[in-house]
Amino acid sequence: MDNGGKGDNHYNCPVVATYSEVIKNSVPELRDGDIRFMNPFLPIYDKKAMARRLVEEFVPLGISGEEIGEALAKAYAEDAAFKNDIRKEGERMERYLKEDAYVIALAIEGKQLDSVELAQKIDHLGIAGKSQIQFVIGGSLGL
Repeated sequence: MDNGGKGDNHYNCPVVATYSEVIKNSVPELRDGDIRFMNPFLPIYDKKAMARRLVEEFVPLGISGEEIGEALAKAYAEDAAFKNDIRKEGERMERYLKEDAYVIALAIEGKQLDSVELAQKIDHLGIAGKSQIQFVIGGSLGL
């Protein structure tokens, strides 16, 4: 998350952040002495710290710092390309939105309304003078 350089404002979804613990505790084979279960904190938002952490974790396993650096550069490039694709898709979607329309996003992380609540919402929008409503449907990657 970029917060305009105003501080270290990064956080993780609690489900995602603890998923490796769920796996470790759910798969008995991972507790065998033959398996090295790794669960490092990796600060993806800080490239230098990320490189340091990967070197700490993987150089002892025989992966060189050079290999880690090359892989990390490719990963950040792919992340930037992905975010650019998402930005472009958002710009494409915006071209279809009418300036005076009320936009309702249908996304999995949004507030769920039952049919009565949705009808009330639409009724209130009409009373407020909104004559056009557009629905935007999100996918697995969001809106």
